[in-house]
Amino acid sequence: MAYILDFCKIQKATKLWCNARVNAKEFYFKFGFHETDKTFFKDGYDFVVMEKEL
Repeated sequence: MAYILDFCKIQKATKLWCNARVNAKEFYFKFGFHETDKTFFKDGYDFVVMEKEL
């Protein structure tokens, strides 16, 4: 994750988002992501869109 965040900063990205499994949200919280209200179900898993301002 640190590599991706560094790469985004080099590319001057302003926001990074991902589709996170609901049971893995805590992992993304550690890196400063916040949970959005966008959720969906796919292949037997619940997902939530997580975002981080860079």
